[in-house]
Amino acid sequence: SLAEVQLWRKELQRRTPGADDVEDWRKTVARLPTRLRGGGYYVLGQAYLLRKDNEQAAAALLWLPLVYDDDRDLAARACLEAADALQDDRRTSEAMALYREVQARYRDTEFAQEAAARLARDANPAGKR
Repeated sequence: SLAEVQLWRKELQRRTPGADDVEDWRKTVARLPTRLRGGGYYVLGQAYLLRKDNEQAAAALLWLPLVYDDDRDLAARACLEAADALQDDRRTSEAMALYREVQARYRDTEFAQEAAARLARDANPAGKR
């Protein structure tokens, strides 16, 4: 199953998966040994992003900072991408909370700087002084 998850990454480069594909992937991730699910949830989140299903993308991506945060860079990236997905859905307050979390919790990563830039951008939208 872990090798199958790795193949999904390649598939996402070629096409946007269908709803049935993503549902099958979700079930596969749930069957993985607990300690190996983080990468699966990240790829699943990417699939939801490609499908423009931002709420499901955020839910999948947030597994990493909440449960599977051994890889701090990947957890920070997933949290930032979850915030972006929520922002795209106009769930601004939730997105801002996640940007602040990335900035505070993962301050030693490049993603903290990206989160800070998004917070600054949204605090001062274009034309507002």
